[in-house]
Amino acid sequence: MRVLVVQNFDNEGLGQIGAALVEAGADIDLRKPYRGEALPADSAEHDAMVVLGGAQNALDDELCPYFPGLLDLTRDSRK
Repeated sequence: MRVLVVQNFDNEGLGQIGAALVEAGADIDLRKPYRGEALPADSAEHDAMVVLGGAQNALDDELCPYFPGLLDLTRDSRK
């Protein structure tokens, strides 16, 4: 199982979710778009997605310009 994990700030890590994913044998694809790392164009290469929280709010497109793409990716992952 390949899991995309999107981290939004340095101080927000995987914690217990990460431990559970490792225990389940998941291949974790950690992306940090706030540091300029690209998000995948679609969810085709992932079986699941975890989006971590942070200090931002859902309308912080100015602070987090990757949010619209993340929203599209989230919608795509539900297919």
